[in-house]
Amino acid sequence: RVSPIPEDFEMDVYCISANDYLKIQDIKSSTDGPPNTFSTASDTQIPALRTFVHDTTAKHQQTFTESFASSSSDMLDRVKLVAADAKDVPCGRLSRQCKDAFETEMNHLETNLKIVELTFKQKAEDKVRSALRPALEAGATKGNAAAMSTVISWGSTSRRNRHERTPSKNGLYWSTYFATSRRDGVYGSGCAGPIDLNQELCDPMEKEFSADWQNIMDSSIKVFLTECEVEVLNLCNVVDKRLSSSFAESGLAHDRITRMANAANRSCNTVVKSAFQRMKETASASQRSLNRSLLPKIQDRMRNSYKATTSVPAGSGKFSRMKDAMHMHTQSTVESMFSQSTVELLKAVGNLIEQLSLMIANTPQLISRSMDSVYSVAWDNQTETAGPIDPELQRKVRECRDKLLPDLNELVEIQKSAMEILGIERDDLELDVMGVDTMEEGLKKVFENAEDNGEVIDLCDSDDDDSIGRAIDFSARRPAVKMDPHTQYLNTSNV
Repeated sequence: RVSPIPEDFEMDVYCISANDYLKIQDIKSSTDGPPNTFSTASDTQIPALRTFVHDTTAKHQQTFTESFASSSSDMLDRVKLVAADAKDVPCGRLSRQCKDAFETEMNHLETNLKIVELTFKQKAEDKVRSALRPALEAGATKGNAAAMSTVISWGSTSRRNRHERTPSKNGLYWSTYFATSRRDGVYGSGCAGPIDLNQELCDPMEKEFSADWQNIMDSSIKVFLTECEVEVLNLCNVVDKRLSSSFAESGLAHDRITRMANAANRSCNTVVKSAFQRMKETASASQRSLNRSLLPKIQDRMRNSYKATTSVPAGSGKFSRMKDAMHMHTQSTVESMFSQSTVELLKAVGNLIEQLSLMIANTPQLISRSMDSVYSVAWDNQTETAGPIDPELQRKVRECRDKLLPDLNELVEIQKSAMEILGIERDDLELDVMGVDTMEEGLKKVFENAEDNGEVIDLCDSDDDDSIGRAIDFSARRPAVKMDPHTQYLNTSNV
């Protein structure tokens, strides 16, 4: 048997009375009479439904706003990180080791995410095979069994009206029967009310599989995606930790590694959450479209019956000929009408699972680009192609950078306030940069401190050299300009 709706299943349901609401609010003319059932607008549940619609729309707006705020925060983190570490860009062997370690971890990540993708696909396909397929097949069986009795009831002499329609009171007058058939089974009758013969054929099947459809397509798929999202985020954390260990073994400074790892982790979280949010939205939109696709399928297969009904000869006994034509053509169609619709629905569900699997398979590229935008500062220099930098240009670039840093810190504080307003909690970079020394200036300071402390030893033991300090020509160093996707700063090499 098909499983009933779970006890913990939650769905917002509003039993509204639009007619009474319009009368209570004096939107309808008083000539239409007083409200039939309710005396207050709130009892009609129209205000509650309006609030629900606004809240649903607000959720989409909030999701976009949070994603945008997180992305802008990540960008500021990267700019500040690059500016802070401009004085100590790895080069040579150290930069190659950092880059090799990064590429190795990205390859491992892609392999692990492939397992996550296959696990999601297996879970989703198993759920469809074990629960949704039996429910659809049971629904098709019920639809087939009830179809002819429903078609026969349309010609019953016990006729429906705009206020009452039951299986035993479902007949139509011949003129209404004809008008409805001319419009492919959908018609608004003055005496019988709104008529949709196709929906009446769909009802037995939809009632049979609706609970399982909701449980699987709207709930289980989202649960599986959420589980994948958690796994991917955990894998990103592992990659950050492994990269930090590799960089530390290569000799990169611990505080710098910490800053890069924090920035990379935040950026990666934003990218992953945005990617899975798109997957969930794709799943929701697709399942709604598929759930509504049964009715058009039934209507399309009933067109020949409607056409045959309206094509019978005129004259005495026309209504009987119309009903006979409807019965005969529907009888030949009903055998395959529901079973074929079931096959098409299952195929569409399979295509949706394939689409979501492909989106999961694309996450390694998104994560790699996100992490590369942070970690590449450890190796992405241009010393091999950059020529000598004019000292005057070097001075102007440094002045621009030093002028930027206070404004950058101010932007970071503004961004932090915005994140707090939105209720987004993220670890900030514990870094307050107000100026950056070049590598030459750093070496000068180190040498001067060593000389002041008497720690300089003349290894040449020559009277010709006054001091090692004067023997070192710092001006001979050739700085190069480092270009970053988000900022520009000075770099020195060949030290």
